[in-house]
Amino acid sequence: MKIAIIEKGHFEVAYTLIQLFDTGDNKLTIFIDKLSYEQLKYLLHSKINRYKWIIQDEEPNRKFIKLIFSTIRNEKYDLLYFDTIADNFIQYAWYIRQLEQQKIILTLHDIKGFFIYSPSFSIRKNIRFLGKRQLMNAIPLFNVLSETLIPLLRRKLNNRKNILNIPGALFESGSFKIKEYKPGEIIKIAVPGSIDIRRRNYDSVFELLEKVKPAALKVVIILLGSFRKNYSERVYKKCMEYLQSNSNLLIYKKEIVDQQEFDRVMEDVHFVWMPLNRYAAVTDGILEEYGTTISTGNTGDVIRHAKPFFAPSYLNVDKVLEKSCCRYTNITEVVKTLQKINSTEYKRLQNEALNASLYYTREKIIERNKSFFG
Repeated sequence: MKIAIIEKGHFEVAYTLIQLFDTGDNKLTIFIDKLSYEQLKYLLHSKINRYKWIIQDEEPNRKFIKLIFSTIRNEKYDLLYFDTIADNFIQYAWYIRQLEQQKIILTLHDIKGFFIYSPSFSIRKNIRFLGKRQLMNAIPLFNVLSETLIPLLRRKLNNRKNILNIPGALFESGSFKIKEYKPGEIIKIAVPGSIDIRRRNYDSVFELLEKVKPAALKVVIILLGSFRKNYSERVYKKCMEYLQSNSNLLIYKKEIVDQQEFDRVMEDVHFVWMPLNRYAAVTDGILEEYGTTISTGNTGDVIRHAKPFFAPSYLNVDKVLEKSCCRYTNITEVVKTLQKINSTEYKRLQNEALNASLYYTREKIIERNKSFFG
């Protein structure tokens, strides 16, 4: 098959799709932004040249979208996989309606924003919502990255269209290394993702840092992401103040954490922490609920690296991940869980995380979606 993957920003998901579709028989063309391409060069190594790349560099979005569809018309692909559409919805919808292509799929990363209209005096905001509605009508098949998003989307679509669950990450056991914990060792906790107060509660991070001191816990927290412009200034200032007299917080000051460094840290840490806000207004003021109407890339992080993780009690996660999830309703509960960690308990959690990740191997994902991949 000739397959086109259209992605912008979610390079980890593009990597997953490439691995799933690279059978040796399929011919892949990937339309992607330059920054994501640079990250994929590390992930794919020598395989990078096996695929055709059409990369958006400096050209405006509308011009690149026009290039996407002119290429689609000329190449006559068997499958169009739109993994991320985050702008120019009307333009996408118009082009898609002109296609004779029948096998088209779109991944929805956030659901409510495509169905709920928030009245506004902003013409651009109103046009975006109109474009989203047109896009929903034009797309015949949808995907969500977490199974927990399926019930809401099914209700919104009134069962009129099919929904798949092809996750945003897969587990590659060949590169996995078991992590151990030894008594007296520093417990390393990663908070992956760009620093964005709309999405994560960083006050809870500082609360944990303060509460482990009287508990005599040796803990280091790594904010494994860059500081997001306009949404992280307060957090950055607080980090710098904290680091003047403490050394158990690590941050990155560069614009992007490259994938090699990200993977190195993720391999080294004991836990992933998802201090996600329950609700996040990410687009046009629409409140999305994490794990119910919007997916988090942190799920892909724990799948790919087979890590036990901390998550707030209100966060829905895929059922298979629950056994490796340490739940909490407040930070005191996180402290108590950390106090109980010893070699045996950590080994148990690591094994649960590994067993969960084995549900997301390439073979298992394809098997669960064989009608699509077949």
